[in-house]
Amino acid sequence: MTKPKDIHEYIASHPKEIQKLLEQLRVTIKKAAPKAEEIISYGMPAFKLN
Repeated sequence: MTKPKDIHEYIASHPKEIQKLLEQLRVTIKKAAPKAEEIISYGMPAFKLN
C-alpha cells in the first residue's frame, strides 16, 4: 500500500463499512477542534492544532 496524500485518500483505501466509521470520527474531531489542520503523519491521519 502506498502512503496516502491526504485523509480523504486514506479513508477511500478502506472497505465501505470502515469508511463510514472513519468519516464519522473525522466529523467528530472537526467539531471538537474546528481549527485543526488535517495532515498525514507516519502514513496515518492526524490533526495538528497550533
